[in-house]
Amino acid sequence: MAITGVNNYNSVYESTYALSKKEAANKEETKETAAAQKSAETAKNSRNEEYLKNLQKQVPYMKLQIGYGLNTNNDGKVNVVDVNPKLLEKTQI
Repeated sequence: MAITGVNNYNSVYESTYALSKKEAANKEETKETAAAQKSAETAKNSRNEEYLKNLQKQVPYMKLQIGYGLNTNNDGKVNVVDVNPKLLEKTQI
């Protein structure tokens, strides 16, 4: 008497194992990509800050800072300008 169905269970196990290995590899790849993006973002921010410091030396009578629009902390202050980070990136090129 021959045993049937063993091969079917084996192939299901193998495909499940292969799928789990592939998912684990994808998760590891995603972690590496996220770490690379974070380091690139940190480098970009430091370049923006350095560029802003150089601009600040050119216009010492104004205070330049990185920002996205109106800053309520600077309502009563004169000669304070918020510069969008995207604008800083474009002007560095």
